Amino acid sequence: MFHAAINQIIYNLWRLRMNRISLFAAFLVVAFLLGMASPGQEKRKAGKESQSSQNISPVEKIKMAKAPLEEAKRGLKREGKYNCCIDTPCNQCALDHQSCPCYDELKAAQPVCNECYAGWQRGEGKDSSIKPSEVKTKLSTHRH
Repeated sequence: MFHAAINQIIYNLWRLRMNRISLFAAFLVVAFLLGMASPGQEKRKAGKESQSSQNISPVEKIKMAKAPLEEAKRGLKREGKYNCCIDTPCNQCALDHQSCPCYDELKAAQPVCNECYAGWQRGEGKDSSIKPSEVKTKLSTHRH
């Protein structure tokens, strides 16, 4: 059942004709998830490799999943598709839209994604001429 869901995700990503960097990052995340799901579905090899992968904490696994996402965001920025409005660029737009126009939307007095909004409220906005109270979000209607 899990593999059928992964196959559906891959098919949908291909159908959306994502750019190569986003598709590569999505592939790495899917491969990572498949690796996490495999213990109950197939026998693991004995030895140091299987023992070391079992000893990885959930926190470390999350850190490993973040690396391809950060690489993809850097690629999108180089392509001019990622213009985030907070100091540490958001993940929400990368995962939801494979782009981030939040800074452009903010300058046009439009709402930004929830992650950017929260960043502004924490004082992490990258434009000192904009006050956090001026930043808006629409929790259910934000679209790119």
